[in-house]
Amino acid sequence: MAHQFSWPRTRYLYAIGNTPAVCLTRDVAPEENVDLLLLGCGDPRNVLFTVFCEQSQSVRKLDFTCCDVEPAVLARNVILLSMIYDAEEYTGDIWNIFFHMYLSDTSHTYLVDHCRKLVGYSENISRWNRSPYGSFLRMSTEYTLSELRRHWTLYVNMHNLPADRLATLHNAFTKQGQSSSTMHDTNLSSARSAGPLHQ
Repeated sequence: MAHQFSWPRTRYLYAIGNTPAVCLTRDVAPEENVDLLLLGCGDPRNVLFTVFCEQSQSVRKLDFTCCDVEPAVLARNVILLSMIYDAEEYTGDIWNIFFHMYLSDTSHTYLVDHCRKLVGYSENISRWNRSPYGSFLRMSTEYTLSELRRHWTLYVNMHNLPADRLATLHNAFTKQGQSSSTMHDTNLSSARSAGPLHQ
């Protein structure tokens, strides 16, 4: 049967969720292994909260397959999860890198260094699987890995752009932020995932 085709005119990057994290295993017996497919996964808040909610002595296997139409979201998720794995190296900067709009010089340096490391490990799937992250961050296809690598490379090369191109990007970013803030008095899109609101 034929259906009407709809092509989205504008693509939105939902890099930070706007709903509270939920435990994805809350209705599964604690002794059962769990394989979850997350379509349109967005940020990894539900994955992280689910792992957080596991009992400390739990031995069950959790396997999350995260899919998203936007490779930039998946690239950011791999950055976050691999930085958590390397926690000693990035302590104190992980939050800034993942949630702040503007990075300090230190956080920016850590981000670029980490993305360089990811680019080095992501030449192909076999190289990725031999990396320190390959045992717990698996890629399904070469194409997915190449798209993530492309985004990590963009992070690395961003500040190597010509000054006029950087200024254009900065101005466009600032203009978009100003137009968004003038359209609405208060932006609460991510407030529900941040915790209780105080007046």
